Amino acid sequence: MDEPVKRRYRIWELAKENLSHNAEPPPAIQVDELAAMMALYDYRPLIDVQLPGTLSRRNGPALNCKTAKISTDTVDLVYEPKVGQSADAARKQSQDLAEGTDVQLRLEKIGEVGGVITARKPEGLQVTLDSQYRPAMQNKLAHMAAEHAVAVDHGAAAQSPITKIEPGIKKSSFLDHTGTLREGTIVRISSLDALIRARIIPPAKSRIVLLHRTRQSPAEVTQAFEIAFAVKFSTPLE
Repeated sequence: MDEPVKRRYRIWELAKENLSHNAEPPPAIQVDELAAMMALYDYRPLIDVQLPGTLSRRNGPALNCKTAKISTDTVDLVYEPKVGQSADAARKQSQDLAEGTDVQLRLEKIGEVGGVITARKPEGLQVTLDSQYRPAMQNKLAHMAAEHAVAVDHGAAAQSPITKIEPGIKKSSFLDHTGTLREGTIVRISSLDALIRARIIPPAKSRIVLLHRTRQSPAEVTQAFEIAFAVKFSTPLE
């Protein structure tokens, strides 16, 4: 049983050594370019993210809230009571905000957008954005999707900032879940995760081995985009 594995490993090593003879990969893509290309592909992520903000009628009093889900077209909000205010009081403050009401949203990391209340729930509201705000929202969500793809949101690592860098040597290769050696370009990398551009994208939850410089790093694909994918390393890089 060991012999086929050993033979396959030698083929992999030979392919890795011959990468330098292949054509150069496309220029390294920056996160800004990734966002633009996602917008070009009509990329419309629905992101589960909590961003604090306020909601108000145009020129009216502000109601504290935070996002639950954001897409290019809609924002789902939950009430966020002010300090010393009960959840019931926050809900009562929103009673005059009926479906069809024009509102302004001011959200952290997003800025100011306008829309119409299209649904009311016990815990909050849904706002459908005016069409004029959607192109800018699409671009911002693409940025957030790229950033969240390599964000650490669990364990002790989530309690301390993880430095993500654009490596000096971006050209890389990876062994995908089928054992095929493919070329890629590292957009961002940290000790725990990476965002990689590639012509052929491995499926989410599949396992790969990233080959970069002299390092071989097993990883799991956490998200797959049309032109890039995110991975989490099995063990942190040193």
